[in-house]
Amino acid sequence: MTGLLTALIIILAVLTILQIIRIYELSGDLNKEKSYLTTYDDNNRQGFYLLLFGIAIVASLIWMMIAWDVGMKSYCLNLLLSMVLKPMP
Repeated sequence: MTGLLTALIIILAVLTILQIIRIYELSGDLNKEKSYLTTYDDNNRQGFYLLLFGIAIVASLIWMMIAWDVGMKSYCLNLLLSMVLKPMP
């Protein structure tokens, strides 16, 4: 019975999302705008978000290394040595 209820909720959620997408498309048609075209502002915004995400990933890596007491000096040294001493193909 729980499985049936879960499946019903998932199906209803998918149908709800599809209807919201359809309403969004229809409202774009009424406003005579093409929502699928990207603008210069859209590209700048996405580039800024990508930069923030990259900074957040690096900051979280540093925070985890400090929190878990991983020796950053030895880790970085081992990483650099493995890149330098890598055998050439």
